[in-house]
Amino acid sequence: MLGNIAALPHSFDDVGQLMLLDISPKPLIPLSIAFVVVGLILMVMTMPISGVSPRDSALKKLLAFFCGLPMYFAVAVLYLRVLHPQEVDIRDVRMKQFLIGVVLAALLAAGYKPMDRLLRRVIRTKEVSRPERREIAYAVVGAVLAFAVLVVVHSPE
Repeated sequence: MLGNIAALPHSFDDVGQLMLLDISPKPLIPLSIAFVVVGLILMVMTMPISGVSPRDSALKKLLAFFCGLPMYFAVAVLYLRVLHPQEVDIRDVRMKQFLIGVVLAALLAAGYKPMDRLLRRVIRTKEVSRPERREIAYAVVGAVLAFAVLVVVHSPE
């Protein structure tokens, strides 16, 4: 919902549908903030399963949280810039969504340790083995190759 609010006043998706019905999207702002808070709590509860510990460095936690929606929107911005440079309005919306995601990732990385201490009283999760650098490198190379294939397939002749 915060991503759709980033599209105002040129909304599309759910917010655009509300505006077409002459319904103000303003009540969505507190509701979206509430959903974001719930989502952050759920992310903190599941992070030990992914191999990210509250004891890890702030940079590692930030990178882990950056690999969610912020990375998706960064790829969307790159995709629009490379394959559809004329779609400036959509690219601007995706850029706002990317920035919102970066802010949320930074807040989550900063609040992970205190939130984890609080939530450990409610739920206990087991730590799992961490991926090796080689596995991470394979994933990065695979993502770059997939994006390169997408660019080649959709590039204008």
